[in-house]
This record gives sequence, C-alpha cells and structure tokens, in this order.
Amino acid sequence: MAIGWGFFLAISIGHACLIVWIVNVVHGLGINWRGMDRAVVIFLAVVGLATLFGEWKTATTPFDRWPVVFQTYAWFCSFLSIVILPLTTLLRILRRRPSEAKSLRSEEIDFAKIKGPNSLIGNGRYSWCLRLPGQEAFRVRFEEFDILLDDLPEAFDGVSIVHLTDFHFAPCFERLFFETVLERVALWEADVIAFTGDLVDHDDAIAWIEPVFAPLDARLGKFAILGNHDVHHNPKRLSQELERAGFQMIDGIWTTIRRDGEELAFGGTSAPWGPRLDWNARPSGLTNVVLSHTPDLFPLATAAGIDLMLSGHNHGGQIRLPAIGPVLMPSRYGRRFDLDFFRSGRSLLYVGRGLAGKHPLRYGCLPEVTRLTLRVASKRSTVAGSGREAFAELPDIDK
Repeated sequence: MAIGWGFFLAISIGHACLIVWIVNVVHGLGINWRGMDRAVVIFLAVVGLATLFGEWKTATTPFDRWPVVFQTYAWFCSFLSIVILPLTTLLRILRRRPSEAKSLRSEEIDFAKIKGPNSLIGNGRYSWCLRLPGQEAFRVRFEEFDILLDDLPEAFDGVSIVHLTDFHFAPCFERLFFETVLERVALWEADVIAFTGDLVDHDDAIAWIEPVFAPLDARLGKFAILGNHDVHHNPKRLSQELERAGFQMIDGIWTTIRRDGEELAFGGTSAPWGPRLDWNARPSGLTNVVLSHTPDLFPLATAAGIDLMLSGHNHGGQIRLPAIGPVLMPSRYGRRFDLDFFRSGRSLLYVGRGLAGKHPLRYGCLPEVTRLTLRVASKRSTVAGSGREAFAELPDIDK
C-alpha cells in the first residue's frame, strides 16, 4: 500500500530537520577551511537531488516493499517532525530569561530612515541582500540590562560593559553604517567595551577597524577577541588594528581590571578556531567575565564556575520564523544557544545577535548592541520599601 500524504509530509519535514541539524553542527566544529560554504552548498545540492529522486521512488512504491533501512529512516524522520520539532518549539516558546538578567530598556533605531539606505549600502558582494523588501539589517536594537552577580565586589557595583559582536565589515556595507551605530553606542559612556569576534569578511574592509573603533572610550578598558571569520583575513593584522584602536587582545589569556582596590577578571577565547583559554588559570578568588566567540563553550564555562560569559557567533539565526524561531545556527548544539540569556549552575551566558553578517539578511531578528550593568545581587533584588520587583515584566525573548 502506498503511503498517505500525511506520512509522506512528516517524513519530508523530519528529513529536512536532520539535514539542517547536520549543517549547523558541521559549522560549529571549528573547521578552518575557507571552502566550507561552497562545500555545504554542494552537499545540499547533492542531498536535494537525492531526496527528490528518493521521494519519487518511495511515493510510487508500497511502504511494505521499501528496504528495511528506508522504512527505519522514514519512521525516524516522522518521529523528528511529529514529536521532536513540536517539543523543542514549545520549550523555546516557554523559555524565560533568567532572573539574574533584568531588562532596563530597549530602543530600536532604523538607521536607513535616518541616513537613507543608499548611504549605508555599498557595492560589494551580497549588497543585493540589503535591498530586499522588508529587510531589517539597518534596524538596530539597543538593549540595556542589569546583571545580578552574587559575588561581585562592591567596587564594581554599577560598572557597565558594552557588548559588541559580529560586525562582519565588508564592502556590501558602507563604513558610515558602523560609524553611525557606534556614535549612538558612545552615548552610553561605558566602563568596559567587550568585542567578541567576527570583525571582517573582506580584506578591503580591514582599513575600517581603527577609524571605526578608535573613537569609542571606556573608563576601565576595551577588550577583544577574534572569531571564525577572522581567521581567513590575516588575524595578526586584525589584532594589530584593534590594538591601534585602543583594544587589548585577550584571546587565550586572562587579565584583570582594578577599581577602588578591588579586581575583576576577564578572559577570552575564539576556540575552537583560535586560542583556547585555560579555565583553571583564572585569577583565584575574583569574579570573572569570559569573552567567547561561540556560546558552544558554555558547558566548559559552567564546569569551571565562570560568573558571566559573553558570546556572539550565532546571530540569533538572522532569520526567525514565527513560533519555530531560527533555522540555521552554526553550533554543535543546534538551536540551543540562539540568543539572549542562559543560566547553568552559577554561570550566566549572554548571546548577542550581532550587528551584521557575511550574508546580511535580517528578518524577525534585529541586529543589536547591548549594555550590561553589573550589580551586587543582594542589593538589587527589590526596590526598598516598595514590596515589588525592581524591574518591569520581561518581554518574551523571541519577539
């Protein structure tokens, strides 16, 4: 007996989910091969053609005559589409931001309306993406949070960290876009600026680094690491350009900042593409913040007892579908660490959506920059004498 259309659809959806999962995991493995994108396109083309042929054959052949391996795979794909996909989607919808991250305010600025899209779009490869209808690549969200840390020294209560990530400088943008965004960022008057990688996607844009980043000031320091895209664009030169712009490169090392006699530790890593961080070498007894390009290292950070980890890399998926959320996510954990805050043990993770991307498509996932203000948890849990939570109801993170 031939299979019904419902079963056939379930098999197809599950098969697509498995292929997407494979692509996501491969992109999170740390393979430093410049031809990765081309290989993935070839893989998808081959799989697509094989899938069409296979579906034609199986749709015209009674199910009980399929080879056992095909029957097993069909049931597995059906299970993925009927059980796993709805379950993970429901868990994503129900997920709530950890209580240690308190939303203060969120502002959206459409720089295309302010400057005009033609002044922000370059003529490089993928610039056509920025001209597509409904594009949100120039609608930047400026997020502000209080971060409650139990062991934060009193001297660092109120210290702000501006988190920047995934700028992906390339000629498809005009440099003016990044300069205009950072002019707004400068109004925050940060204590610390942290950049978590993926700086450039084209060698012609390396010259942008110093003039774009140098105007940013930070009272206590500017720290940076590189990302997986940076390894293909002379990472040594990128680091030098960032240093000329006033940043301290902390890829694979620990450092500290001092305020009123107290210290706060910062570590950084672009692993698995760049230098690894020795989690056990962190300064003893200090509250610590780790810059990690990928959030895939969060389980290691949790095991090491890291207080706060800042990451990027995943871009929130760049395209987020209603209810389902992101589809493509370059992570060994698939869509697990897509965006916003995650809590495990004593460790808190923040995953930024980034400001741009190699393929600058943004639908349902605005680019963002974020300011995190560190607070001593015991002092900020309630408003004195008010009998209520100190902060407003948090928005759903998928909005």
